[in-house]
Amino acid sequence: MKFFLTCLILIFSISLSAKSFNEIDFVNNTGDKKVTTINDGVTFFILLTDNKMKSFKMNQQKLIKLKLLDRVLQKNDILTRGQLSLMVVRFLKLDDSLLYNITRAKRYAFRLCVSEGIMKFNGSEYDKISGSELIEVVSKVSEKKGDR
Repeated sequence: MKFFLTCLILIFSISLSAKSFNEIDFVNNTGDKKVTTINDGVTFFILLTDNKMKSFKMNQQKLIKLKLLDRVLQKNDILTRGQLSLMVVRFLKLDDSLLYNITRAKRYAFRLCVSEGIMKFNGSEYDKISGSELIEVVSKVSEKKGDR
């Protein structure tokens, strides 16, 4: 039985590229974080847009071009619900909120994510995002993007 499982793992691992291993490793490491950074959020959105992970600056510039980010952010700054909400709303092109459409504020982007069932309403737009929460949000975003 061990031999069979080892063979399956070997076959599976040969079919994956080094990039895939990096992506899997990134997701696994992120899940353990108590607090995530802008870099974590940027990397997840690069993966969602079917782009390959590159340097933080290149990834960030790509998201600025895609209008998911509106300015350059610091790699190690803490990712908040508000910043993540802005990226989610822009990625999914959600425009169901009059207040968000007028202000483009993180507060209303967060509330729009709550109303769409992407985030839970158990805090504010200033709260830090844990790794497990980031993964949960990104999986919901990916699911919603597939439905559209």
